[in-house]
Amino acid sequence: MSILAWNCRGLEYWAVEARGRSGGLVLIWKTEGGCKVKDSDTHYIDFEVENDQVERWRYTGFYGCPKRSRRRFSWEFLRGLAENSTLSWCVLGDFNDMMMAEDKRGGCAQLFGLLTGFSEMINECGLLDIGFTGEKYTWEKYRGQANWVQERMDRAFTNQLWCDLFPQTGLKVLDVSTSDHLPIYIQLHRQVYVPKKHRFKFENLWLKEDVCRRIIVNGWEEAGNTEILEKIEYYGLKLQEWGGGISKEYNEKMKLCKTKLRNMRSRRDAYGIKVYKKICFTEEKMNSVKKIQNSDGVWCEKNEEIQNVIESYFSNLFTAATLDGRLSEHEEVKKLTEQHKLGMLPIITEE
Repeated sequence: MSILAWNCRGLEYWAVEARGRSGGLVLIWKTEGGCKVKDSDTHYIDFEVENDQVERWRYTGFYGCPKRSRRRFSWEFLRGLAENSTLSWCVLGDFNDMMMAEDKRGGCAQLFGLLTGFSEMINECGLLDIGFTGEKYTWEKYRGQANWVQERMDRAFTNQLWCDLFPQTGLKVLDVSTSDHLPIYIQLHRQVYVPKKHRFKFENLWLKEDVCRRIIVNGWEEAGNTEILEKIEYYGLKLQEWGGGISKEYNEKMKLCKTKLRNMRSRRDAYGIKVYKKICFTEEKMNSVKKIQNSDGVWCEKNEEIQNVIESYFSNLFTAATLDGRLSEHEEVKKLTEQHKLGMLPIITEE
């Protein structure tokens, strides 16, 4: 069992280390979530959830054996897990298995024995496939090549008790373009849109418009000799009136781009593959760090140097330190407060 070190307030975790380049599981949950890990292994993390809002239920994050010759070991793992509890149960993850021939596109057809064996095991465990929305195939290899393969290996199963407890459960396949696996997201309750009162938020995309600077300058001058917070509120309203349309137009363009990306993802013709690769390359280029400046003002471009700069920054950020043996401002306030409680210092108020 490995230890995952992560500075994340309000969260807890359970990790199972990888073997070579395969496997590796991490479960992260909120501290107040009422979660308790019951068991874990190379291929699963099994835990229960109990709180005041709903009766106790069970969840298993699963990773199936990637080698065909060991798939039956995965099935036995699931059979054993099914016998361990009678709670409402959901199993979600990468099973490295398929239930139907239609779950695979390209490459050699899935062996009939594996299809029937996996399906029979799911039925024996009393599990139901809850379906999905989004992209059909969750894994791919050799995109754009003659041996391009796509498979649906990531899915979620539940028992009938779970369906009764969470009748609105749904699984959504999310879109990403930089991984061979697509993430899956399970919702226990259908989300209901509740209109919220909009508060001012500055959008970085506004900076690309020349008129943005003029609105800020004019708004600042029009506010006159008022307090600085009033000035900010005044030109903030001006920005919001102008920028609302810009943001709406931008969001509409984003929706069109996402729709185009989904359509191109499943196309196998030369044009579709070319456009999809171009989109992925652009996104990867935008999300990559080519160089970074260290604390001495020196630009670092090598991957190892970039990593060291980032690690050093966050190590210093989360390390408490005082200068010359003096108390920090927080410590001084705490000390004065304690002295007031003990009656060592008078409490002085202005009249």
